[in-house]
Amino acid sequence: MSLVVESAPHEQIDLHFEDDTGKVRVTPDNDTLLLLSVEEAINACRAFKRQLEFKSQFDQLLNALGAWIQARRPKISQAFLTTRDAGLLFLVVTATMQHDGDLEVDLTELDMQMANEAAYHLINLQVLAIPSCPPAAAHTFLSKKMALRFVIDAHRS
Repeated sequence: MSLVVESAPHEQIDLHFEDDTGKVRVTPDNDTLLLLSVEEAINACRAFKRQLEFKSQFDQLLNALGAWIQARRPKISQAFLTTRDAGLLFLVVTATMQHDGDLEVDLTELDMQMANEAAYHLINLQVLAIPSCPPAAAHTFLSKKMALRFVIDAHRS
């Protein structure tokens, strides 16, 4: 018996259960041979499916955050998505040093929406706004592992 799990269009990983050893032979397209217990193979398939689902949610998140920024463009100097603790941080640098209550309310609503939206159940997102500051100060909030900057105005760097 052979089970095929699609990993991407035109790619497949074959799982072979032909012997009685309780092991699964995994053969990806590059012919690398892996032997796993049936439980390990099942867990690997679950992890792979979860990874694909996370990537889909992450792509949707980027689009949603981009649209959120675009709708508030005059109020935002910079915006970043970075890793933090066991999740992600959406960091907004305001255009001014003055407190903007409306932007804070919008950011709180975004935070609640993302936390309660089933479409993002694999993503742990925190939000934070800081007042206008030099780039070096904003960068202290960014992870060295991963930081994405949303380009708000292509004419500004």
